[in-house]
Amino acid sequence: MAKAAKMRPPATWRVRSRQRAAAEDVTGQIFAVRNNEIFLMGQSRPQRRMQQCEGRTPQSLLDHAFPALRPNFYGLGRTADVFSREPV
Repeated sequence: MAKAAKMRPPATWRVRSRQRAAAEDVTGQIFAVRNNEIFLMGQSRPQRRMQQCEGRTPQSLLDHAFPALRPNFYGLGRTADVFSREPV
């Protein structure tokens, strides 16, 4: 196995100055890759907030927070539901 110090994260690359200029405004974006495809993903943003002055416990999450937030849960689509065709 390679030493961790020598390993580079898979989504990084060395950027030349011309490449850096072309991508200088690409910041805070979320990309996903599937075979030869690249996707720009949506940003996660708060959809609903709850607060409880006395703090939360695991039981209060189960009893109050989860039931109240459940209508706003994001659906867990299958890959076939999200991507309409096979990878390129």
